[in-house]
Amino acid sequence: MATKTSTPSRADAVLAALAPDDELTDAEIVTRMVPLHRGQVVPARVRLEKLGLVELVGQNAAGHKVWRRTPLDRIQAAKEEATVRRKPLGKKLAGRGVNERVQAVAELLEDEHVNRELREQMERARAWRSARARAQEAHAESEAQRRERKRELRKAEEEKSAYLNLLKVHDGLREAVNALLDIRAFIREELDRQDREEELRIPLDRWPEVAKNVGEVLIVSGGVWFDLASAAGKDPEHCPLCGARTAREPKALPEGIIEAEVVTDDQAQNLKLPDDGEDG
Repeated sequence: MATKTSTPSRADAVLAALAPDDELTDAEIVTRMVPLHRGQVVPARVRLEKLGLVELVGQNAAGHKVWRRTPLDRIQAAKEEATVRRKPLGKKLAGRGVNERVQAVAELLEDEHVNRELREQMERARAWRSARARAQEAHAESEAQRRERKRELRKAEEEKSAYLNLLKVHDGLREAVNALLDIRAFIREELDRQDREEELRIPLDRWPEVAKNVGEVLIVSGGVWFDLASAAGKDPEHCPLCGARTAREPKALPEGIIEAEVVTDDQAQNLKLPDDGEDG
């Protein structure tokens, strides 16, 4: 009877993605875990933190928490620090009344760091949902559509059409879309296997190179997207990835306009000017 190879847990995968000298934010860890999304990676990192295997280093310049793989001689200390850091204050919120819970949330939101982190998480979640929804709009072309595309290309080659090079590039672009759709299908199948706790078919160390290439596609595509808009004589109105508005608002002031406050003559007379010798 064949023995089943155990599938590495998400926590194991996150720990494996952290080199001993790495100091990364949650967002940076997520970029290394291409098959997984933030909602899967962060809980795994939290489990590692509770076990003392990952510890908090501090915050980066943007105020985001930075994590690292805990040195062996600090695992027990890191576990104790994590316990203190996550120790509940008073009785659990779930056991309180609605008004008490609302008040507790309001008090937490008064903390600048908590408020900023929450806003950033909500913005990332909205962008993520939007990007996934827009990805669903892309679809693989049918075999009939593919045959028609290839027929038009052969016809243009025979007629030596002035648009031949453009048609060739467009043909390659459609093939690239098909390749990305195939990659997404592979990833979604792996995610389904993870949810079912089945053995993965694609080694985790194969995904970083795919992530690098997909990142290159996004960067180049962004430039092409804006260049296409310029060629068409209009600004792109929305980002095709997240749906965020990129065009200037119709009533926005032209670039170069300096915003200033109008001061009347009477108000000017009451302004205190610096004395001679003072800076200003």
